[in-house]
Amino acid sequence: RTGARAGTSKTFGAGADSYYEYIVKMWIQGGKREDKYRKIFRSWMQDLRRVVLEIGDDMYFVQMLSVDKLTPRMDHYTCFLPGAIYLGIEAAVDEAERDTWQLIAERITRTCIESYRKTRVGLSGDDLRVLNGSLRVFGGHHLRPEVLEAIFYMWRWTRDPMYRDWAWEIFERTERVCKSEVGYTPIENVNSPRPKYLDVMHSFFLSESLKYMHLIFSEDRALHLDKYVLNTEAHPLLIVPNIGEVK
Repeated sequence: RTGARAGTSKTFGAGADSYYEYIVKMWIQGGKREDKYRKIFRSWMQDLRRVVLEIGDDMYFVQMLSVDKLTPRMDHYTCFLPGAIYLGIEAAVDEAERDTWQLIAERITRTCIESYRKTRVGLSGDDLRVLNGSLRVFGGHHLRPEVLEAIFYMWRWTRDPMYRDWAWEIFERTERVCKSEVGYTPIENVNSPRPKYLDVMHSFFLSESLKYMHLIFSEDRALHLDKYVLNTEAHPLLIVPNIGEVK
């Protein structure tokens, strides 16, 4: 009722991810004319830089704040971040900051793809942790879109074929592990030698995961990012430069 923060945890992941995502996407949809969104985006980019933990030589892990103490845990939802950074890159004040933001996006994406390679079934779980300096992955796999979302935007940003290779790696593993006679099913535990399949196929697998997969391997004309911005469910919304002036 008051608008004051409830709870003691802060995260870029589940429960907060859509807020951070829509800040930059509102700026994009309004033709980058509404400066309040740009300022908020810059502010949370500074916060992000404070919570990333370097793993090895080329991975960044996005930590949570719990009772104002950094905790080396993140969830699958957090992997939306590279796409948001790509969309907001013009908010950088100079080339040095732009390069820093791109490096953060690249290294978070690498952490997200590595989360697939750290499990018994070859698919990422919802719970990512750093234990003794190494990435560990736990929980179930629910065919979520965030890693493919990151790969899509990084492909559009860099044109590095590595990103298409990573997307195909995820596709092949999904086909091998999750495909059933009637659809695609999540699994309960990514580290189980005999994973239990769940009797559900979430709508976001169709509206987001497969859409991002398709766009990664499509030509740019399939979705012009100078004309449309994708909302959190990957539905394209028209960019309207005077949207903030509509009464």
